[in-house]
Amino acid sequence: VYRASLFPRFLDETDEHGNAVYWSPYSGKIRHGRLVADSGFWDAYRTVYGLLSITRPSVLGAMIEGWLNAAKENDGFVPQWASPAERSGVLAGNTLSDVTLSDAIVKGIPGFDVEAALRVSLNNVECARGHEKHNSQTSE
Repeated sequence: VYRASLFPRFLDETDEHGNAVYWSPYSGKIRHGRLVADSGFWDAYRTVYGLLSITRPSVLGAMIEGWLNAAKENDGFVPQWASPAERSGVLAGNTLSDVTLSDAIVKGIPGFDVEAALRVSLNNVECARGHEKHNSQTSE
């Protein structure tokens, strides 16, 4: 549990009204909400996030809020490895984030916008369909 709790790093601060705000590495603007870094999906979606859903659900909800905020600035995709200004590794059409998002929705994890999580997941599905269509057209 200790090692599972070392990451992510939350990149937000609390403003004078007690609300979470962060400086966006994507737009260079101050945004409302949370942002997280240094936590990817490879293997963690099968291990760490499931554990956090049981042992620290509010932390997992805050992480998901941070991923969804990053997705707002990355064409609707969650970063594969959340790191400031990292754009090369978005999870376009990848299901690793979908597993974590759907698990959190089913378990009722608090602290994130369920509708936004569903939109991100649907965006992944549509992108995956686009890749399949593109790949079948280019292989002929």
